[in-house]
Amino acid sequence: MVVRAGAWQPVQERLLVKGNQGDKEFELSETAYSVVSLNTLAPEIFSERPALAESPISTPAPAAKKETETALAPVPQPLNPVTATADLEVEVLRLLHDAHADLGEQLSATRGADGLLHIAGIVDTAERKAEIIRALQPVKNHPAVM
Repeated sequence: MVVRAGAWQPVQERLLVKGNQGDKEFELSETAYSVVSLNTLAPEIFSERPALAESPISTPAPAAKKETETALAPVPQPLNPVTATADLEVEVLRLLHDAHADLGEQLSATRGADGLLHIAGIVDTAERKAEIIRALQPVKNHPAVM
């Protein structure tokens, strides 16, 4: 996995998948990156749920596509990037406090250079991690929270 320096955002990943017909290597690369506010998006993009792919075991392998057929168009950059507000930061800190996650655990909520509020930490157990994630549920899908 290759990550962007400073933000630790994944930009490339290589996967080696073992299958019945042998090993296959897949490479995923970021072609464009932007943070957008929900109010800048057309509501229609959320109107349909994406179809889930069938299990790779029961699906025949697709025919190889030409490189020109798989190229993605660049995503336009937003006019107003999302940034974390002081109110959002206070709300996150309150939620962490309510979960008693501010009493000696290695957790932090900091604003990054990208303007987003980054919540990170180290906990002792998977159960504690799940508990903290449940406590942060009200802000889980906020576009300014990472």
